[in-house]
Amino acid sequence: MRRAVRIYAIFLATAVMALSAAVPVGRAHAGSRVPDNDGVIEATQSTPGEQGLLKPGSQPEPQGQGEAPDFVERHCTVTSVHDGDSMRVRCPGFRDTLRIRLHQIDAPELDQAHGVRSREFLRSICPLGATTTVRDYGADDYNRRLGRVYCNGIDANAAMVESGAAWVYTYHATDPQLYQLQEQAQTLKRGLWATSSGKKPLAPWDFRYQQRKNEHRQRQ
Repeated sequence: MRRAVRIYAIFLATAVMALSAAVPVGRAHAGSRVPDNDGVIEATQSTPGEQGLLKPGSQPEPQGQGEAPDFVERHCTVTSVHDGDSMRVRCPGFRDTLRIRLHQIDAPELDQAHGVRSREFLRSICPLGATTTVRDYGADDYNRRLGRVYCNGIDANAAMVESGAAWVYTYHATDPQLYQLQEQAQTLKRGLWATSSGKKPLAPWDFRYQQRKNEHRQRQ
């Protein structure tokens, strides 16, 4: 009887070893949802692109692709620069020159501190006769075209703010880049921000308001 039990135990152990050898090491049993070890390694070593991230050098699709832009792009020639935020250009399809008001910025008035220097800086960016690309956003209350102006590949609106030659026009500005450039100009004390007295320069809209008040008092 004992001999029979011993033979049965040996047979059972042999069967278990044979069954274990039939299942590959590191692989799940048939029907299991648990990934094998090789699958886990492949997931951690996959490239960013395979995980839904952008590959190096690729660009995301622009927001609103396919929608009509809110401006008309015109290729014109600079005929005059009046001050640091306005000029005249000659564009194909127009008999007269167009008055352009640089969009989202405000430069000092000519009879204000830094006014002449602001005009001269814009003239250096967009000299007479220069070919310019104007993004026309429509007319303002004075029938000037609100434009983002590019001369010789330079964004004139941004360059005026970056150099401290103009303010961001707070009441109309929506471009966050312009605010960042203005903060840089203030930190580095460029242009109109380089005041020795420590006083903040007077914004053009406040300067114009004071002028209107003075004119009103004189008429009384």
